[in-house]
Amino acid sequence: MAPIIGFSGAPAGGGGGWTPASASSLFFWFKSDTGVLAAGGGAASNTDPVATWQDQSGNGHHLTQTVSANRPVFETGILNSLPGVHFLSQTPNASFMSNADAVTQNQPFFIMVVLKTASNTTAINLPTIFDNPAGSGNRPRMFLNNGFTDGFCCLETSTGGTQDLTTGVAAANSTAYYFYGGFNGASSIVRFSSGTEQSGSQKADALNTFQFSNDGATPYWGYLLEMFCIPSWTGTDKTNAISYVQTRYGL
Repeated sequence: MAPIIGFSGAPAGGGGGWTPASASSLFFWFKSDTGVLAAGGGAASNTDPVATWQDQSGNGHHLTQTVSANRPVFETGILNSLPGVHFLSQTPNASFMSNADAVTQNQPFFIMVVLKTASNTTAINLPTIFDNPAGSGNRPRMFLNNGFTDGFCCLETSTGGTQDLTTGVAAANSTAYYFYGGFNGASSIVRFSSGTEQSGSQKADALNTFQFSNDGATPYWGYLLEMFCIPSWTGTDKTNAISYVQTRYGL
């Protein structure tokens, strides 16, 4: 496992200079205006297929897609003048990015995702935002249920079935949201930004190899703008993370 990088001396307020790099620890961090690379290795330009999305945590957990037909597309001016990475196929396994490291992060950990739905995202049942690859055994997952009528944070193992923690809110097409899951066993939390935070019990699975916009069957069709994971998160980390994404993306 690559070392988790520590940071110190950060301002306390999410809107006053805090970024994910200000957290006491950081497992991965992807943002659409930094480290998004085209096939040749240079920075992606508008409408370029994305071959690599570089991890900004310092841990090197980069996302890649080696199959050109399966690459998402970089697009500018998606939300608050910031670009997004557009995952644009309803076909299973057709548009996603994966981390190939042999990584392990035990609970507790907090994952924040900023997304903007496409004009037809609600036509998809169970679109997956974040997942461990199918068959990995340990499967912390974040996805949206029943054609986007109920977002939820779900942990799943190959032997223990599923345990769902629902947000209980609906999402709309062509709309931006933040979506977070605090994975912490019996003290887990979840929130889709248009609703209130829900708490409950989740399976205590670890995070290992991971991917965005795919679980082998139900891909997410829309834009991802930022995703980060804070291990051993605190209430202050959560408050700062919410303020940060609200300020940065105008949510």
